[in-house]
Amino acid sequence: MHKQPVYKNAPAYVNGVSEAIFKVGMCLPAGPYVSDEDVKFIVETIESAINRYKYTSISCFVESRALGKGGSTFGV
Repeated sequence: MHKQPVYKNAPAYVNGVSEAIFKVGMCLPAGPYVSDEDVKFIVETIESAINRYKYTSISCFVESRALGKGGSTFGV
């Protein structure tokens, strides 16, 4: 949580684990003021990102296989 802008001036006691999780995690809005419309927007945005990732991953896999690079998910 110490990486969130609201906590930028607060003391933080870290060992690297929280930074690693923050890099791959997702911060979602929560609380009593998140409306149904907000939730719909959030879900649609996440679904769109997942669909883009699926397409990109499949494309990288196919491309790397065609180039004889083994076909890992990330095309390396």
